[in-house]
Amino acid sequence: MEFLASLLAPDFFAAVFRAFVPVCFAALGGLITRRAGILNMALEAMMLWSALLGVIFSGYSKVWFPDLPDVACLLIGMVAGILAGLLVSSILAFFSLKLRANNILVGIALNNMADGGSCYLMFLLLETQSNTETLTSFQFPAVNIPLIQDIPVIGPILSGHNLMFYLAVLAVILVYIFIFKTPTGLRIRAVGENPDAAESVGIKVLNIKTMAVLLSGFVTAFGGMYFSMGYMNFFSRNMTAGRGFIALAAMNLSNANPIGTFFASMLFGFCDGIGTRLSTLGAFSTDLIKAIPYAVTMLALILYAIIRARKINKIKSAR
Repeated sequence: MEFLASLLAPDFFAAVFRAFVPVCFAALGGLITRRAGILNMALEAMMLWSALLGVIFSGYSKVWFPDLPDVACLLIGMVAGILAGLLVSSILAFFSLKLRANNILVGIALNNMADGGSCYLMFLLLETQSNTETLTSFQFPAVNIPLIQDIPVIGPILSGHNLMFYLAVLAVILVYIFIFKTPTGLRIRAVGENPDAAESVGIKVLNIKTMAVLLSGFVTAFGGMYFSMGYMNFFSRNMTAGRGFIALAAMNLSNANPIGTFFASMLFGFCDGIGTRLSTLGAFSTDLIKAIPYAVTMLALILYAIIRARKINKIKSAR
């Protein structure tokens, strides 16, 4: 009973939201490319480089310009993180769209390069391959929502979280509007569903796909920056810990729908929070607890595949 009661505590929801944020941003980034007919396997690389360069430029901007306000240093780091995401997405677009290389292989290569390259860059700048704790970075602030923060029970749950959490929720709404309510979103969906038909009505397929990949890098960058400038204030080696692949699973689980992606990402966050709570009991192996979110994600994908297969079979039998 004590364990169940702890699941209603504000700090439990804070743990859920912490795990939700990076997965949600990356899943939305993967959703945009998926709607354009591209499977983005480089989400991990986008987050890693954004997390590292955001910290480096945020920290060094204060070293180079001591009189610069902290907010300005934070904004410089944010711009650097976004540009890092755009750079990785540009490389992905160049090789997979311009040179027509296999986008899955290009994505895997970029992920491997990000893992080793981020460590090498840390060594060049800070003479360490583990983390950037010696470099002072700046974090996105926590936000207290007026009126809501004063509501008993609900207030502590919904208010007082990192700014990135609220941006992630806003991003879900904006991506939904962009994909389903704008002419550009319609072109992206048309290209993803039937590129030949889209091209026949004058849509430039290559330009639309390139734009989708760049937008993916832009959105995913916020997920990376949350690791090193939201949840923590430093970068550590491979700190994304496979969240890019979990984001792909969340996106596929929702069938590339922003609202469904929100709930799928929240499911991962909930499972991660459960794991954190179980670890405090000390009754289970730490490695087993860490595997809970990933195991639940796999089970959810299997269940989704079974349900989808049954629906397809019903449609075929009806014909």
